[in-house]
Amino acid sequence: MMLFYRVALYMSLALGISVVATHWLGLLGLAVALVAALGAAALIVMPMVRRLRELEQGTTRLRSGELGARVDDEGSDAIASLGAGINHMATELERVLDQQTQLLQAVSHEFRTPIARLRFAVEMFLSDKTQKEREERARSIDENLTELDALVEEILTYGKLDNKSAVFQTESIEVGQEVRNIVASTEDLRGKVEVTIDDHGQPEATIIAYHRNFTRVVENLVLNAIRHANDRVRVEYQTVNDVVLILVHDDGRGVPKADRDRVWEPFARLDQSRSRDTGGFGLGLAIVRRIMAWHGGAAHVEKSLLGGAMFVTSWPIEGAAHEG
Repeated sequence: MMLFYRVALYMSLALGISVVATHWLGLLGLAVALVAALGAAALIVMPMVRRLRELEQGTTRLRSGELGARVDDEGSDAIASLGAGINHMATELERVLDQQTQLLQAVSHEFRTPIARLRFAVEMFLSDKTQKEREERARSIDENLTELDALVEEILTYGKLDNKSAVFQTESIEVGQEVRNIVASTEDLRGKVEVTIDDHGQPEATIIAYHRNFTRVVENLVLNAIRHANDRVRVEYQTVNDVVLILVHDDGRGVPKADRDRVWEPFARLDQSRSRDTGGFGLGLAIVRRIMAWHGGAAHVEKSLLGGAMFVTSWPIEGAAHEG
């Protein structure tokens, strides 16, 4: 602006205009330049102010519980990036709350059966005449209480694994030895089902993992395979690049392709061959997938060469586990 003033002064002197007139002319020029600058700034700032107000209105709607609210995130500037972040957060909140609602409904459903059995057992206990009848009824009550306790433990485990700040003590685990120990521990539960192990002739592999979580994953998948197998279960483990793969096959009916994602959901109910009648509460596979995610691995299901299901877990050799 001072440059503009000096130019006006020199031009006025050259044209023979008095110094006073030149001074006022310079001030007028400064005023015009200032107004022009303010106008240009307003053209830039006002749209930004309007967009920021729209963001504020959108976040206010989200804060009030309207999780379907979204803000304008078009463009490539910082405000658009902020809007995209707000929309992503709102989408995640919707997803998490929807999952919690579904889980709460499923948990309520799971509690109804043992509670109904308990209520019936208590009523019958009051009407039982002999000591033997009361002892049998007491055992029934204790079994139902044990089932409720196990269900609560499963729910707490599932919830803990969803906690991003959860910390587990990891250690070195020799995969082959642990798999053999876990398979051996299922001997009394196999019935007529034959369980074999295949290490593909590879040397012993070591991973870094939380021992209890590793045991829980492999044991869950092996017992699951035994429950659904007709005659055979095969457990394989092998090192591929930087991961150890553990594959659990069965020769049962398998998991339909359309259900291979849904089978990992908590309390998922598929066809009758994989219903609760085969044991468990419907949280086992959901816990398996969360454990694998915590350890930086993955889990999925395919069709087995035995004809049934093949559950696959991949464990990073470097132990890329969640650190909180």
